[in-house]
Amino acid sequence: MGKTLVTGGAGFIGSHVVRLLLEQNRDVRCMIMHGENTKNIDGLDVEKVEADVTDSDQVKAAMKGCDRVFHLAAIYALWLPNRRKMYDVNITGSQNVLWAAYKADVEKVVYTSSIAALGVEDGESPSNEKTDFNQIDKANDYVFSKYLSDQDAKVFAREGLPLTIVNPGFPFGARDIAPTPTGQILLDIVNGKTPGYFDAGFNIVDVEDVARGHVLAEEKGKVGESYCLTNRNVKMKEFLDLVMEVTGMRIKLRKIPINVAIAMGYALEYRSDTVTHQRPVVSGKALRYAKQYLFYDNTKAREELGLEFTPIEESIRRAVEWFKENGYITNREFLKRAS
Repeated sequence: MGKTLVTGGAGFIGSHVVRLLLEQNRDVRCMIMHGENTKNIDGLDVEKVEADVTDSDQVKAAMKGCDRVFHLAAIYALWLPNRRKMYDVNITGSQNVLWAAYKADVEKVVYTSSIAALGVEDGESPSNEKTDFNQIDKANDYVFSKYLSDQDAKVFAREGLPLTIVNPGFPFGARDIAPTPTGQILLDIVNGKTPGYFDAGFNIVDVEDVARGHVLAEEKGKVGESYCLTNRNVKMKEFLDLVMEVTGMRIKLRKIPINVAIAMGYALEYRSDTVTHQRPVVSGKALRYAKQYLFYDNTKAREELGLEFTPIEESIRRAVEWFKENGYITNREFLKRAS
């Protein structure tokens, strides 16, 4: 086996994928953006190549000599001062990577999509890989860009690129340096910055399980097929209870009517767009999507890939411990309790 390219290899999920590949004694090349924080892979035996994913020539050069590709590079954000950048990276960037892989005649590509690229069933019924996308009226820029990119990936697979798609849920765990919007949810709760909760739910999964799902998809995933890398479906109140159980904290949050939360989110988003140009505490568009039960079934990943899952209590514990050790947690009550 030759060299393996991992785009986004210094990121949250990507750095865990890189470590698993190194455990297999693989020759790994990480494609990183100019000026990107590489703390997650510093000290590892990997080749680092700087390349702008939106520059097709740079992507082609980064892929030279590689016969396997894990494409994880993407922007995962709920708001950006420049919305266009989300589409440039998540759509055009992915097209560049997949086209370069197609031209290079690589042996296998694992493309990191998202459950955001899938549809959402009514009520609390779990969705799966076959649930048609039905979020046009609710999608924020991240959701819509991942859906469009997912469709592009399927076209490449139909045209002969040996590509398998993975759709992770909301991952928690160590090395969430950004942090991602998922990690920020947990941080805001622990730091006492969450104003309340509303009736909705989402799917939690350990980032290490997501990474294993990538490697198993390379080995066992069928070309052109998608696999939900999802673990446990939880309602928001249940998630709050889990965080309290793991941390030992007593958190009193009131239930907020979702329409009030969305209105507040749009007001804060408008202020960010026009005045502060800083990330809003909550986004109206994100809440419009998140007010649903984003529940997903992992049967296909378990049965076809053989993927097993970590209890989510352990996933939350790992994430909280890493955030604490790296200075992200500022809540004095928690720090005193944890010392």
